[in-house]
Amino acid sequence: MTVRRFISLPRRAWILAVALVPVILAGAAFGDLDSVPVMAGQDSGDACGSWGQIVGLADNPDAVLPVRSGPGPDYPVIDEIKEGQGVSMCDRKKGWEGIVYSKKDQACGVGTPWPEPRAYSGPCKSGWVERKYVDLVAG
Repeated sequence: MTVRRFISLPRRAWILAVALVPVILAGAAFGDLDSVPVMAGQDSGDACGSWGQIVGLADNPDAVLPVRSGPGPDYPVIDEIKEGQGVSMCDRKKGWEGIVYSKKDQACGVGTPWPEPRAYSGPCKSGWVERKYVDLVAG
């Protein structure tokens, strides 16, 4: 395509191209963030050495805390949890808590020592929440 031919694109094509630039750039920037796995088994005790509870959300019973794929506000939200939800506290990074949790009250397999640290892979959910919303209960 020559420059002259490109310039002669219909006006609608130009409008579409200009409108898509921010979307494409946002997608490229967003895609640069890899998920950061929650690491368990980093201490000599249980795989996740502490138990906490989600606190400090608004008094609204529908208030939720976003769970993110990495320790920071720019990581995508992968789930939401409510006030009072119990969580295993496994990992910490810069004001963020790596948690393992179950909304079904199932055993998550982090209450015993692991022979070596590794990324948590189930059967429960894991992710990152702002540390200020996790109240230490035990550990």
